[in-house]
Amino acid sequence: MTPFIEKFPELFPNGIKEGYTMKEIRISKKTGIPTRRILVNGVSYTIRPSFVMPYHVAFSADAENAVFLRKFDVPFWALAHVFGKDAMYWYRIEQSLGRNSIIGTTINDPNLLPEHLAADEKHSRLKGSKVYIATTVGKNCIL
Repeated sequence: MTPFIEKFPELFPNGIKEGYTMKEIRISKKTGIPTRRILVNGVSYTIRPSFVMPYHVAFSADAENAVFLRKFDVPFWALAHVFGKDAMYWYRIEQSLGRNSIIGTTINDPNLLPEHLAADEKHSRLKGSKVYIATTVGKNCIL
């Protein structure tokens, strides 16, 4: 990682040049791609590959053509017919494009961010089944 830290210091947390510790590697159940965690100044960070869509929903190359067709309002059921999966899968792919994690996003000018707003999707379990909980937070309140 050292060459990347030297070449792209803005992509890494402050203090990484003073040292970091490699932590565990987790394998995504969806893609089989490992994500690495590092420890910098007592804080854990996740390193994700760029060729995987946000939240490991798909490989970027596999979703590229379907996402392109959505630009022309091709319905999700038609994408499912042509590219496989189901309509909800392609809907989630499109939605994942707009849910970049604030924590995982490079911020060059923090003054451009809203002062009190965040949104994300929490993956959890309810009675043994996987569930998704959309969360929006603003002004110290979970909406």
